[in-house]
Amino acid sequence: MSPPPGPPPGPPPGPQSGPPSGRTPAFTAPGGSVFDQTHALVQAGKTAEAIARVRAGLARRPSDPELNAYLAGLLLRTGQAQQALFYAQAAVKARPDDPACVFALFSATAALRRMDDAKALGERLVKLAPDNPQGYQELARVLDEVGKVDQAAEVCERGITALGGVVPASLQLLHAALLHRLGNHERARAILRTLQTTEPTNVDAAVQLAALSNYDAGITPEHSAAAHFRAGMLLADHVGCGPAGIFKHAARKPGALRHAALISPDLAAHSVGSFALPLARAIKAAGWRLTLFNTGQRDDEVTAQFKALADAYIVTAGLSSYDAACKVHAQSVDVLFELSGLTEGNCQKLMALKPAPVQVTAIGYPATTGNRAIDYRLVDAVTDPPGSEGLCVEQLVRLDGGFLCYHPPLSAPEPRPPIAEDEPLVLGSFNSYQKLSRLTLDLWAQVLEALPQAKLLVKGAMVSGRTGSDRLAQAMADAGLPMDRIEMLETTRDRSEHLKMYHRVHIGLDTYPYHGTTTTCEALLMGVPVVTLAGGSHAARVGASLLSAVGMPELVAHSPAQYVQIARDLASDRARLQGIHRELRGRLLGSSLTDEGRYAAQIAQVLAKFTQKA
Repeated sequence: MSPPPGPPPGPPPGPQSGPPSGRTPAFTAPGGSVFDQTHALVQAGKTAEAIARVRAGLARRPSDPELNAYLAGLLLRTGQAQQALFYAQAAVKARPDDPACVFALFSATAALRRMDDAKALGERLVKLAPDNPQGYQELARVLDEVGKVDQAAEVCERGITALGGVVPASLQLLHAALLHRLGNHERARAILRTLQTTEPTNVDAAVQLAALSNYDAGITPEHSAAAHFRAGMLLADHVGCGPAGIFKHAARKPGALRHAALISPDLAAHSVGSFALPLARAIKAAGWRLTLFNTGQRDDEVTAQFKALADAYIVTAGLSSYDAACKVHAQSVDVLFELSGLTEGNCQKLMALKPAPVQVTAIGYPATTGNRAIDYRLVDAVTDPPGSEGLCVEQLVRLDGGFLCYHPPLSAPEPRPPIAEDEPLVLGSFNSYQKLSRLTLDLWAQVLEALPQAKLLVKGAMVSGRTGSDRLAQAMADAGLPMDRIEMLETTRDRSEHLKMYHRVHIGLDTYPYHGTTTTCEALLMGVPVVTLAGGSHAARVGASLLSAVGMPELVAHSPAQYVQIARDLASDRARLQGIHRELRGRLLGSSLTDEGRYAAQIAQVLAKFTQKA
């Protein structure tokens, strides 16, 4: 075993040492010497000592509402939600109409996933303190977490209206993120650009703008890369350290067991989880120790599969980036894989502190992170062909046979049945709303024009709320799609029901410029071929990678006209389409896309490469 790495340094100077990125310990900061002392301890990364100090104060004043509420917040910071609930309830009992006490109870309830209670407490909170932005922000987060994205955006708008001209950046950032998920990219981009004008060093605005660039067909790969590079520079300034980070890494003794870790908010029934499980298994197959850091709140049957694989499973949800980085560093990890890139809930501030000597970005993001503390990025020769190295700060590691390995759900229903003689042709897309760009809708309109008897089935969370479905219908109508031939379906209750919906689809239509990933794999699993349009960025080449891996490059178009032609050719040859439906699942399961042996061998090779640097 290696020697212990020693105590972590104090938090770096600058904004990073402040409150965690999630819910903050108190709605309003209490005053007094006890609070001043404990706040100083928290700022120094000594949260456990701060908790002990507040507990000592409560021993003398057990009914004190401020101490109870403050302790609840500190306990939430360290992931102790059940204890936090006890103290938050005591605070509200002592002072039921105090916004700080109600906020403490709201936060503990939300952390325990009691979302109906949390929504009610959030509404109560904004009524008690209509001029405090945090109430609107946290209520919107809860609504978002239960899939009410349109309602969450409306809460943000209520807050912005109530606050007048003084709206904090955090509420604007959340509003922009929600608008993005509702497909309103232009408005989201306008909010972020305005925020960048008023706060040019705001790293979160730069990160969101960079992530938005992946969805814009009018932005070149070079301009998107520049946006990511800018976000990375602001991130380095924000955490106050260079690419080497703030930690010292002890030398590994020869022959010692190597140690890899995955960090992600999506170690659950999520699109990332379908590809992260094979990565976790590959690390174990290579003989390495595996630690999982879950930065999210979800815990389900897929999470149980991750836990069964791991030598250690550590929840860091609610911790500050610095506190979470200290937990990673304390595990003496040799290689740290982050799986979320610049998506919501990402851990780029943690990665910038460099808690592991070798850091890798993989699976969950279709571009460079812009973060120079990350050493490598896993891709393949189709998504990132030779010559694309200048579009990223990480060193590209190309995996043969594809950069992903898909883990199909064990309970997948049978593939779609044979086509009935009189069955009308149905095209389909189950991709997320934010991927339905105007260019995508224009492509679909051309396909439907070329196939006048065909219908289009669109399914997703955006249809579940009235605001989202109305906006989608309007966007489709504006693009000239025949609305009488389009059916929009809400999300289904579980994965099996979702997959059965593919029984209604004959041909899948991919999005552009941000391709589907899990949706394409699911379509192939259910026997449905997918037509994709390849572009110049990783995001616009994922479909090409997946189809190449299953031996169907003929479904990859290189121009809008070819995209329409491929769809028309498939639709006009029912015998060919029937054969594809019958054989496609077997073809997928026999391909490199699901070959965990192939993938494990590739991961073993790259781990050996990383070992030379660690």
